[in-house]
Amino acid sequence: MNRIRITQFRDEHYFLSSFYPHALIFAERSWPAAEYPLQWMKQMNNPEATQAQLEAIRLAPTPSVARRLGRGIPFPKIKEIWHPIRLDIMRQIVVAKFADPTLRNMLLATADAYLEEGNRWKDTFWGVCPPNSNVGENHLGRILMEVRDELTRA
Repeated sequence: MNRIRITQFRDEHYFLSSFYPHALIFAERSWPAAEYPLQWMKQMNNPEATQAQLEAIRLAPTPSVARRLGRGIPFPKIKEIWHPIRLDIMRQIVVAKFADPTLRNMLLATADAYLEEGNRWKDTFWGVCPPNSNVGENHLGRILMEVRDELTRA
């Protein structure tokens, strides 16, 4: 039997994207989408980031701007400081996002589908580029599937 594959977080599957506009509580703050706390946490761990830069990420008008701001701050020790914790942080954010009953039910409705964050912006850590190419680590998709499995068992 072939497993269903969701290879892009668009259209009816946009809710799986970290850019999906849906409030969540993380680190005792409210965020308009999952991308915001990811970028904010990355820079919270950056000794080079200023309070003004952190506040700019938090108040960014869109997830795209939050990402651009988060990527734009020099982080000389990113591999030593951020890389070892980023998967755990993303997992915590995904758990917080899907604590919402509506989103949880939408995630559970994907059943046992393989979730792949296919993209064309060359993000081969969180996703796969291009979609369906197997070029990428797909960590966001993997985390989503793990959280879905845990919710299924709960």
